[in-house]
Amino acid sequence: ALFLRYESGRIVAVDYQVQRAKGHEPYAWITEHSVVSYVYDDIGRLVSATNAVGESEVYRYDDQHVILERGLAGGASFFWAWERSGKAARCVRHWASFSQMDTRYVWGDDGSVVVHNADGSQEVYVHDDRARLVQRIDPDGAEHFKSYDDKGRLTVEQDPLGAVTAYQYDEAGRLVALFPGDDEPTSYEHDNGFVRVVRRGSAVWKYERNDQGDVTRRTDPDGHITDYSYNKYG
Repeated sequence: ALFLRYESGRIVAVDYQVQRAKGHEPYAWITEHSVVSYVYDDIGRLVSATNAVGESEVYRYDDQHVILERGLAGGASFFWAWERSGKAARCVRHWASFSQMDTRYVWGDDGSVVVHNADGSQEVYVHDDRARLVQRIDPDGAEHFKSYDDKGRLTVEQDPLGAVTAYQYDEAGRLVALFPGDDEPTSYEHDNGFVRVVRRGSAVWKYERNDQGDVTRRTDPDGHITDYSYNKYG
């Protein structure tokens, strides 16, 4: 099991623990090793993370607490340059200590960003006024489109070849149907918030679950049954 350690409201370590007992004493959780540990500066910013074998990566920030550098244990470093400040900050360049990675971003007032890659190619992303991606243009000029409903759920996608995939939801926001263009539509039936039946054309998948929602039995379209069991740790 994993045990999370906190100090001053911040997570400082994730420990791997096992249950052991001495003689006839009750079982107790014993830490075998730390999976990862964290160090913060005086104002609460994460400045280093160390893994189970003692390798550390470090982080550096500007005076607005926006990250500027991430240094990996192996020696590689990643850097960011920003425009604006605080929550309005936008990355204008992301590069590394090795030449293969150097990406620049040009932001437009219409929600678009042009990405200039190190190899000279470029991509375009367009967002709506709620920061949802509505269009993507690949380096080869291929265009992808997305539409959303008033609750922010993806309703329609169109790929570069013009194929349209539509999504339908119930009142609780659960996906109940997927219409993938020329392919068979897929429907989903839910029970207590979990998928119980999936139908695609004449094919049907059925799922049975325990009180925790874990799948205990799966029946495929050919009638093959797979049973699942869990111990007390899941």
